[in-house]
Amino acid sequence: MRYLTDNLDSLALQLKDWNRFVFGNIFQRKRRVLTRLNGIQKSLRKSRNRFLGRLENKLLAEYYQITRKEEIHWFQKSRCKWIIYGDKNSSYFHTKTVIRRQRNKIRMLKNDSNVWVEDEDFLRDMARLFYQNLFKREDSLV
Repeated sequence: MRYLTDNLDSLALQLKDWNRFVFGNIFQRKRRVLTRLNGIQKSLRKSRNRFLGRLENKLLAEYYQITRKEEIHWFQKSRCKWIIYGDKNSSYFHTKTVIRRQRNKIRMLKNDSNVWVEDEDFLRDMARLFYQNLFKREDSLV
């Protein structure tokens, strides 16, 4: 068992080094790239320069990659929390469920007159009529 914990500790140190020296801090890199982009774009507003234009394109591509990594980072973090807390009968699970339920609720729709309708009974009727019209048979096709 001691052998396993030593190996896990060694792996953890190696992963920390990899994160620091290979992957890097995406939040710092994002700030650095944005600062450089702002400076380049200010210069380009004053006068066009092919070198700065190419550098701007390169930095924009790097910025896109960083934001993609940042998105993945936050997605993985949220999945970890869900894995840890989601299946438990915890306040985290209940809060997430309530938030999702509220976000998925349709609160208002525009009617045929382009007016927003909020009344639940009218919303229910609008939805029913929409699907009745959507799936009704047309006599010309029969």
